[in-house]
Amino acid sequence: MKPIVTWVLIADGKRATVWSHTGPGHGLNPVNGMAFETELHASRDIVSDKPGRVQESAYSAHHAVEPVDYHRLEKAAFAHEIAKRLDAALEAGQCKRLLLVAPPQTLAELRHSLSPKSRQAVIAEVDKDLTHLKGTDIAKHLETVLAV
Repeated sequence: MKPIVTWVLIADGKRATVWSHTGPGHGLNPVNGMAFETELHASRDIVSDKPGRVQESAYSAHHAVEPVDYHRLEKAAFAHEIAKRLDAALEAGQCKRLLLVAPPQTLAELRHSLSPKSRQAVIAEVDKDLTHLKGTDIAKHLETVLAV
């Protein structure tokens, strides 16, 4: 019988790795070609001016335009790219289930970016940043969620 392959995504807004799990006692193994990192720019490096101002048409009042958080947009674009890769892997049959481990904001971006079919494959979400840990340490943090 072929084992059910679960992919464990460990991500934050800047980097992500995917680990494979094939059943209890087999631990976590890194998936080749599924380690990602992006360069995030500081907001001050992206936008140099103050937010714009608009004049109301009916009155002489001026209002500041709400500033855009470009740093947050870069993180969202990164999460969207990771979600596309996970969608493709599920479609190709490389894995059957997903476990998402990321800080809350990144989890929300991933959840929003995954296709409906991929969202059904998610068995659990863990709102922690484990990107700084090695495989054996990651496994210890996931013992309550996944029989490693």
